Amino acid sequence: MSKKKLGRILGSILLLLTVLCGIYLFTGSYAANEDAAAVLAPTEDIAIIESDDGSLVFVPSHPKAGLIFYPGGKVESRAYAPLMTAFAQ
Repeated sequence: MSKKKLGRILGSILLLLTVLCGIYLFTGSYAANEDAAAVLAPTEDIAIIESDDGSLVFVPSHPKAGLIFYPGGKVESRAYAPLMTAFAQ
């Protein structure tokens, strides 16, 4: 196999990988469903505070410990509201 042909094959593979990465990075994220929206209403036991940067803080009425949770990539942070409410309880 000549160097020219090998260069074309490697260039084609690199171009394909670049296009696939672009499609992944610039497509939408996973949005929160209705269950997450329903949980975002504050209750007597848990206060929900939204900071200026869009972070959500779930504050129980009698906290015993703290937890910092970083949401996954391409997932809307509000989608984790049911899980974080369970942790706050």
